[in-house]
Amino acid sequence: MSGSATVRATLLALVLLAGCAVEGRVVEMPQSVVPLKRGDADLLTRVVWAESRSEPFEGQCAIVFVILNRLHREPGRFPDTIQGIIHQPYAFSCFNTSDPQCAKVKVVSETDPSFIEAMYAVTSVLTGRVPSPVGKADHYYLTSTPRPPAWRKSMTLVKRLGSHTFMSEKP
Repeated sequence: MSGSATVRATLLALVLLAGCAVEGRVVEMPQSVVPLKRGDADLLTRVVWAESRSEPFEGQCAIVFVILNRLHREPGRFPDTIQGIIHQPYAFSCFNTSDPQCAKVKVVSETDPSFIEAMYAVTSVLTGRVPSPVGKADHYYLTSTPRPPAWRKSMTLVKRLGSHTFMSEKP
């Protein structure tokens, strides 16, 4: 086995041992910090892969926490499921049909080492192994965006982490 194949196999083993996998291979996560529905871990992994695969582990975990923070906001502010939050129109650019990532995010698999890394970040967050590096942030954007989103003006800056700026709605 080559060095990169060994790393991929090791990461996959860690994810599977944690009790969470994608595509329904392991469907029970008794220690999850949030109730999961079938497909949630896979969808979270795809978002992390598409939105932050070039980021360090902490940055990948931050994306998961943004989604979980939205899940825990007051009722009615965001959809009440992980899938609803992720598929909310224009919430995550990787699912906008005009985004080049859209087609890729649907077909990426465990054969891509960065997908395994994203899977590990998701599993680490869902099992409570890592604290949130972005507090209560419920929004983020790519810091290098030539025209930052207008919504940021009504937000509170939480942290700049890697290539993203994380923000929270003002109470």
